[in-house]
Amino acid sequence: MKKKLKIIFKIIILLPALTSCQNGNHPINTDYVVAYIDSLQISIKQVDIRARQEIYDELNRVYLIRKIALEEILREKLLGLEATKYNLTIEKLIDSIYYMALRHNKLQRFISENHYSEGIPAFERTLKYYEIQSEDGNNILHKRFKEYILKNYIDSLKLVYKTRVLLEPPIPPNIKITNLLVHYRGNLKSKTNCIIISDFECEMCRKYNPLFDSLYIKYKDKVKFGFTNFGSYATISAIATECAAKQGKFWEMHDALFSLSDLPDTTRIFSIAYDLDININEFKNDFYDKKTQNAIENNLNLIINSGIYATPTIMINNRPIFNSSSIVEIEQLLLNTLSSPDG
Repeated sequence: MKKKLKIIFKIIILLPALTSCQNGNHPINTDYVVAYIDSLQISIKQVDIRARQEIYDELNRVYLIRKIALEEILREKLLGLEATKYNLTIEKLIDSIYYMALRHNKLQRFISENHYSEGIPAFERTLKYYEIQSEDGNNILHKRFKEYILKNYIDSLKLVYKTRVLLEPPIPPNIKITNLLVHYRGNLKSKTNCIIISDFECEMCRKYNPLFDSLYIKYKDKVKFGFTNFGSYATISAIATECAAKQGKFWEMHDALFSLSDLPDTTRIFSIAYDLDININEFKNDFYDKKTQNAIENNLNLIINSGIYATPTIMINNRPIFNSSSIVEIEQLLLNTLSSPDG
């Protein structure tokens, strides 16, 4: 995987056009030939399509690195301007801001807002709580309070000095997959669709499924929600959901499988099907029918060939989310899509 990421990073360096030319640069040729098989040509565009989610993820990581670096530069420049105004060093300016906040009793409000009176958390191999009256707790408290006061002060300076940030995240690629084996629920007439590309045997998929369910409950009247199986092979859980779908019980089987504490065997799956009032004879015939497995494997290949490589992946109107575990990021794109003319 590390070797693969190094190759991807080289692609990022060599292809600035992938950032959507947000700095106004003209795009370079993104369809040049990178390999031949006799006279058959393979272009960089074909390579990028096959790896586009990975490239998008790497571009996002580059963006986050730049964003952090930019915030550090803005902080230094803004504090420098203020320090010069009052003929102070930056260190003296920070100290004066901190002590002024202490004099105005902002520390007590900070403790109350963060519930630190019950103990202040600190990560030291494991999560540990310190009483704020203790020496360690008091040191941690004042360090965080100082960071909090300084952040608010920097934010106020951004307004005073009319700071504009033009750095933007990369635009998600448009990944439209035709003939995808996907099952929908919610508002089936909605122009806004949210497809969850997931795997019943993926630990992270199982962990974040309650988050996806909460989004469905919140937006089911406005959004068309879909689910499609994606893994390295056709699992018995994926096969079970497709068999249940033939009897109109896809989501019931989906919910039952994700609710299990461990992965099921065939006996457990047949028991679930029975509990869901599914015709067991038809279910077993479909379960052992090679056509069901072939359909799932074909679906896996469609997803791989489209450039998607990870689960869970959230796609909203064909555009992937960078952080599929972030309910904030998913909701923001959902709301933006719903409010757009095409949503």
